[in-house]
Amino acid sequence: MLIQKCNSLSKQKVSPFNIIDNHNQHNDLTTSNIIQSLKRPARNKDGKYNINGVIYDELFGNREQVYNGTAYKTKAGLTKNDLSINSSGKLVSKLKSIQETYALRFEKHGINPPTTPF
Repeated sequence: MLIQKCNSLSKQKVSPFNIIDNHNQHNDLTTSNIIQSLKRPARNKDGKYNINGVIYDELFGNREQVYNGTAYKTKAGLTKNDLSINSSGKLVSKLKSIQETYALRFEKHGINPPTTPF
């Protein structure tokens, strides 16, 4: 059965130009999608960034600027949803805070672990 199917496919006439044309069209579509997704957001005429309907003064900033809403993200890529304030009042990554809480690194060094807000 498999041999018959292969033989029937090999007997079909396929123009090499059709293969090249179809291949280029497919690459153009995926390439344009990839390039569009990798582009940085452009500034508006007033010099601010409009990202998902929210206006930001800067694209990148420090953690405080991101948390206050003047910058969209940090250089490391943390957005406002990724940041939280710890018990000391510092802005920290939510993910790292949870990881360190469960890693028991605090207890290993004789420090009481912080309580989780969950």
